[in-house]
Amino acid sequence: MAITGHPAHMFLLYLPDAEPGGHNVRDHIGYFLDMMHSEDRESKRGLIDVVIDFLHKYGLKEEAGLIWEVAAQKNVYPNSEGEELDVLAHQPSLDV
Repeated sequence: MAITGHPAHMFLLYLPDAEPGGHNVRDHIGYFLDMMHSEDRESKRGLIDVVIDFLHKYGLKEEAGLIWEVAAQKNVYPNSEGEELDVLAHQPSLDV
C-alpha cells in the first residue's frame, strides 16, 4: 500500500489505540477524512467499512465505534443522522 502514496497507508500505519475519551482516534480519523476530501463518498465508505470490520473482528470495538462516529459526522454515511451506532451487533465479514 505504501507504493501507492495514498493517505490510507499512513492512516492505518499510525492508527492509535483509543485513549480515555477517544479524542486521539477522533482527531486521527478526522484528519484522514479531511485529506480524502477529493475522493468520492463510495470510496471513503468502502475503506472505512473495511477498517471498522477489521477492528471489530479483533476486539477493538471502541476504536471501530469512534471511526464510525467521525465518518458519520463527515457525511461518509449520509443516512446515519439520528441513528445510533451499535458496533456490538455489527458482525464483520472479513476472513483474515
